[in-house]
Amino acid sequence: MAPPSSALEFEVSAPGKVILHGEHSVIYGYPAVAGPIGLRTYLRFSHITSQPEPSAMVVLEFLSLPSTISVTLASFNTFLAAVDCHGALQPLECLEQIRTDGIPFTRTLPSIAEGTTQERFALGATLYIINRVLRAEGIQSIDPSAVGPGGFKLSFSSEMSIGAGLGSSASFGVCLAAGAYALARVLQGQPVTMDHGKVSGWAFDS
Repeated sequence: MAPPSSALEFEVSAPGKVILHGEHSVIYGYPAVAGPIGLRTYLRFSHITSQPEPSAMVVLEFLSLPSTISVTLASFNTFLAAVDCHGALQPLECLEQIRTDGIPFTRTLPSIAEGTTQERFALGATLYIINRVLRAEGIQSIDPSAVGPGGFKLSFSSEMSIGAGLGSSASFGVCLAAGAYALARVLQGQPVTMDHGKVSGWAFDS
């Protein structure tokens, strides 16, 4: 995993992978041998400096789908306060809800659209992990002064074709977890450093 850059605008990335041996054995809890490839997924955090909306926004941009979701920071804070993905809603429960009932956060974020299956899983996982990480780090609300009057954007892009067997999902999960943790550090006014143990656990949850 490549480290983040500056705190005001950071980028994290993670490589894809190929399973060299034991691809099917991992299903039964046995180890496999994997190797990284020279293709990566990226997550970039940036402040929104030119904002036509009257309030700060949170923008989630999935360039490889492509899909973009925008919600007000106030609505996002309602989501953070009302939904507990750290202590209450566990990963498998969230995944099952996304698979059968759609994104389980539409009650607090009514403006988000379900979209295609890929969009639904990407957005559902992103909202879940951001909530899970921020709450784990003691953050239940984002202070507008920490992100600026326009809000912020998280932009995902990948050099891999989705579903091509190159580990794009795992790469996305690592970027998502690392980016959410880096965001938590920014919101806390701390240097953007990585706790690889925490990031690994959250990436597995995605």
